[in-house]
Amino acid sequence: MKEGKMNEYIRWGLLLNGLTIGAKQFIVIPDAIVCFIVGIGISLLIFGIYETNHDITKFKKWKRSILKNFGKLRGWKK
Repeated sequence: MKEGKMNEYIRWGLLLNGLTIGAKQFIVIPDAIVCFIVGIGISLLIFGIYETNHDITKFKKWKRSILKNFGKLRGWKK
């Protein structure tokens, strides 16, 4: 990872957590939804921290193959 640049997982995790916690102060949101979104944000943060020190190309290839197979089942072209 380049110095001073956040990866996408950390960026999305911070965005989800920040928006959820900030919106909860002004809008009434059910706790189940808030906890779910904050949990996803924390998971993305942890995965982003893991990605900074490890190679995750195998995971990205696996993720693409899963999405490609799902697309074939749904009848999407590509």
